[in-house]
Amino acid sequence: MLRTPRVSFRLFHALLASVYREIDRPSRLVYTQIYDVAPFNQSEAVVTTVFDERNGRTTMRETSRCESKQVRDGWLQSGMEEGAGKSLDALAELLESLKGRA
Repeated sequence: MLRTPRVSFRLFHALLASVYREIDRPSRLVYTQIYDVAPFNQSEAVVTTVFDERNGRTTMRETSRCESKQVRDGWLQSGMEEGAGKSLDALAELLESLKGRA
């Protein structure tokens, strides 16, 4: 079991901790995710990330399973979706800037 250090994301303004449950290189990650901000610190989600390569392009699909619909709805109402979108946009820009360097 791998643990990530508690890290602060500027977009979320929250501390986040994760424990990796499964690492299947290069196609799949499964990990827990919990925030250190009330009320989100009351339950953790299990996140599954799947990477799929086709025709030289990799797509990423991420699914978060919360303990209840109420927890999920609270996450969505917190602005988390917007912050996650910004993080993924920044990742796409970084990857684009690295093209041709390998």
